[in-house]
Amino acid sequence: MIRQLKIVHDQAVEQRTEAMVTMKAMLVHAPDPLRNETAGKTQIALARHLAAMRPRQLEAPRTHCVTHCARWPDGGSTSTPRPRT
Repeated sequence: MIRQLKIVHDQAVEQRTEAMVTMKAMLVHAPDPLRNETAGKTQIALARHLAAMRPRQLEAPRTHCVTHCARWPDGGSTSTPRPRT
């Protein structure tokens, strides 16, 4: 049982490290104001800051799809592709 706990712990540490590397890699290409906001933050502060930036309430999937499709030039029809001109 101790061995299983150690394996789970090691995997959690690896996943946390991968997540931090991904966050920092994304910040390299972020706009300057965001990079300035996050500069010098600890790992926990950085994770909390970025998590706070997530949208809280998203539209219902169907509503989002209808809204997105309405923006297409052909009204969202996907039955026949339009030829390129």
